[in-house]
Amino acid sequence: NGSCLRQQWFEKTSQDKTNHSSVNILLAQDLGNYWENWFINELRILDLLVDNQILATDRKNLVKGFVDVLIRNKAGELELGEIKTYDGSNYFKSQSILGTKSKAPEPMLSHLLQIFRYLLIYEKQVVAGNIYYIDKSCSAWYKNYQFRVTIFEHKNVKYPQVECIWYDEYYNKIYDNISDLNIYKAEQDLLKHIKDSTIPLPSYIPLYNEEQVEDKYTNNLIYKTSYEKYKKDPVK
Repeated sequence: NGSCLRQQWFEKTSQDKTNHSSVNILLAQDLGNYWENWFINELRILDLLVDNQILATDRKNLVKGFVDVLIRNKAGELELGEIKTYDGSNYFKSQSILGTKSKAPEPMLSHLLQIFRYLLIYEKQVVAGNIYYIDKSCSAWYKNYQFRVTIFEHKNVKYPQVECIWYDEYYNKIYDNISDLNIYKAEQDLLKHIKDSTIPLPSYIPLYNEEQVEDKYTNNLIYKTSYEKYKKDPVK
């Protein structure tokens, strides 16, 4: 899936959770399930839905997940789909996905990694994977958005190619920082950490130093909640 190595280690080794989900998080999950069921029903009405909750496994690397939907496109080809919800009324979140006139639309990295991994498992059976973003705030119809992901192969290395519509124009991008080789290596590293009972290091490093964080917070470029979380644990 799209989670970081450290998070997967805790999940696969069945560690006790110390930060339990809040009521707000549980409500957000219920709302996400509602919109997912709504979207699946819309696909069914359009006669596109083949199945939902499709098991995807790679036993060699102990990978297991469930793809949200399997559809048959108008050409009769099979495509995978992951349904994601987000708050389209949030200016920053909306821009990060939908883009602007100067910045192209872009799926969240974890979501792209997830659908690309599923594509690698089912590449002989499907032609593409989709990331469907549903605006749970219903702020505007155009904030429901789709990214179509295919496999681009160059010199026996596979990369995700993302297609979308950007201001009424077709746009595509090959993410050469993500590849099947990197994913397989990360999964093998995870298995080694599990075998050796060692916790992986955090996958991410801070993008800003302390002075930059303070400056951005002063200029209202960082949310108060994010700033307070940083102050509690600057390393994390």
